[in-house]
Amino acid sequence: MTIDQHKIIVERLFKKLWLQGDLAVVDEWVAADYVLHSSLFPADCWGLKQAVTLLRDAFPAFGGRVDDVIAAGDRVACRWIRYSLHDGEFMDVAATGREVTIKGMTIYRLDHHKVVEEWLEIDLFDLMRQIGAISLPE
Repeated sequence: MTIDQHKIIVERLFKKLWLQGDLAVVDEWVAADYVLHSSLFPADCWGLKQAVTLLRDAFPAFGGRVDDVIAAGDRVACRWIRYSLHDGEFMDVAATGREVTIKGMTIYRLDHHKVVEEWLEIDLFDLMRQIGAISLPE
């Protein structure tokens, strides 16, 4: 599998899973023994589906993009942005109806056309600031 093919899989996965909420792509493009490295969610395919569902329930996407995709060997890193409304409870914060910009970076490891491992980092501090859970000192 080429580096360009890896990039295509990752970009499609982001768009279909995180922007459109299509959980079926997990079964298609994510390996059964997949490992998610995130402090917020369980470390398996179920945890990935749970992460997508939780974030989409609280923050339905109305847009987003992948800004940078960098690949080497079996790894693909991407920096992404997702535009949403805070439309549901998130981490004990009731829906505010505010528009939010969720920013993050993800590193994927692929094997045999499937994602086998993922390191997910979301700018949670900025997200919590946008929904009013954290305020910056003046």
